[in-house]
Amino acid sequence: MATFKKLSAETLQLVLGNGLSLVLGLGVSIIITRALGEEARGIYAWLFTLQGLGAQVATLVTYQAARQLAAAHPEADWPRLATSITALACAGSLLALPFLLYGLTEPTLGIHQTSLLLLAFSIIPFTAAAVPLGAMVNTRGRLWPNLLCISGQRVTLVAGVGVLMLTGHLTLWAVTWLNVASAVVILLLIFWLLWRPSRWPLGTLRADLALLRNLRQFLGITWLAGLALFALPKLVILQLGSSGQLSATGHYSVATTLFEAALIVPMLAGSVLITHFTRTASSQGSRRKVTLALLGVTTAIAAVAAGGAPWVIPLLFGAPFAAAVAPFQVLMVVLVLAALQQAWFSRLMAAKAIWPLLLPPLAGCLTVLTIGTPLIAAHGVMGAAYATLAGYTAMVALTYALKGKL
Repeated sequence: MATFKKLSAETLQLVLGNGLSLVLGLGVSIIITRALGEEARGIYAWLFTLQGLGAQVATLVTYQAARQLAAAHPEADWPRLATSITALACAGSLLALPFLLYGLTEPTLGIHQTSLLLLAFSIIPFTAAAVPLGAMVNTRGRLWPNLLCISGQRVTLVAGVGVLMLTGHLTLWAVTWLNVASAVVILLLIFWLLWRPSRWPLGTLRADLALLRNLRQFLGITWLAGLALFALPKLVILQLGSSGQLSATGHYSVATTLFEAALIVPMLAGSVLITHFTRTASSQGSRRKVTLALLGVTTAIAAVAAGGAPWVIPLLFGAPFAAAVAPFQVLMVVLVLAALQQAWFSRLMAAKAIWPLLLPPLAGCLTVLTIGTPLIAAHGVMGAAYATLAGYTAMVALTYALKGKL
């Protein structure tokens, strides 16, 4: 019973935290989009898509890895563990340099946005440290610290965006600086939440990388698979921006913002499905029913969202962003494929199948990289949506083929 209560509490905290973060994120995105307009929103999306990919690579200690490391060590070791994670985050940030160099040499945007790009990339060390350190806070299982870690950065952004909007200073530069400030604030908050309950002596804050020796199990195929899954829906934003279609990039970024919000349903379901599929009592029939249930729920959400998009998107983001409706409707088909992929992906993880986790996301990314640029040249923003649909189709098809061989 105690274990059930603990799991229920952790699940509730994750749902509350992610739900609050989702609502705040959508609110900030709507305000920023309305203030910046189409082209500036396109530049903002391009910059932070590139920065986000760099941050994902730099986060060598993932959320789950940090939770397992913290749970495996007594809290007396946590000061050294936290310092070691911070040191590794700084070192991991060097892995983002190729993305920065790409941005600086990209002819359409890089040479005109050098200062903005450097400013956006300065966030990466803070993000790479905040993710695993926040997971250490969450390991304690306390409600309010957990909610602060999950949604604290969004709250800071909302407050900052509100002030900038009221004072009439909500510009591309101001929003970028605000992202930097919120990343610093949340990292300082996480350090305080870690330190406050235990009152660590400053002398214990020293790096001991030997504590991270078990980390190698998280840096193999599953890390690469997670990176490929993260990158798949974002690659076309870089391709759109590089093509010089800045307004189209702004439109597509609105479509992907709503798409990624809807993705929370299959993503949260996936964490539950892994546990379900791991149980010995989980039969082939029950696995099929659970998968069909997830597909049914996701299809209903996609249908309602696609049907309401012609009214909702212009209402929320402004009339100029009505051009985001058609690509968003294509992405709702992608959402159904993502739910199917998440169900099968969870089964592969439960079966500890290694290569089948990596190959399908890589196939999806390769598909987008191959056909994205010509489709965008021919069809603009709709070409970006078609490329994403093709990438997810390739990923799901290969996952199905590999799953059938297990």
